[in-house]
Amino acid sequence: MSTSLDKTRLRKPILSYLFVSLFLLLFVFVYERFSHGVTSNSMRMSVLVPLIFGSFLFILFYILPIPFDVTIDLWNMSMTTWICGLILDGVYFIYGVDRPIVHIFYYIGGSISIIAIVLYIYQCTKSIRKNR
Repeated sequence: MSTSLDKTRLRKPILSYLFVSLFLLLFVFVYERFSHGVTSNSMRMSVLVPLIFGSFLFILFYILPIPFDVTIDLWNMSMTTWICGLILDGVYFIYGVDRPIVHIFYYIGGSISIIAIVLYIYQCTKSIRKNR
């Protein structure tokens, strides 16, 4: 596969993460509008996760080596887990309930993120050795 095809393959995740960020921004605005003045920082942070760790990261892949599909899929799963955990934490906070089960989302999302990063580093070192 040529490099230009790989670069065009990156447009879809960038646009997807931008649309998810816009949807979450609208969702958080409407949800906090009807929450009678109670706001949640974790719900507001859920907008930044796909924007920073999604779109901006995939923009960096125009400069860095493009990861394997498995690495991209793992990264997408970790972002989805982080976003779900942040929204659920925000909903519980607005309702005034403290549930320890929300922390499982952070642990699972962090674990999947670490696996994706290690897999990407392994891919980069493997390609460097191959080019020698």
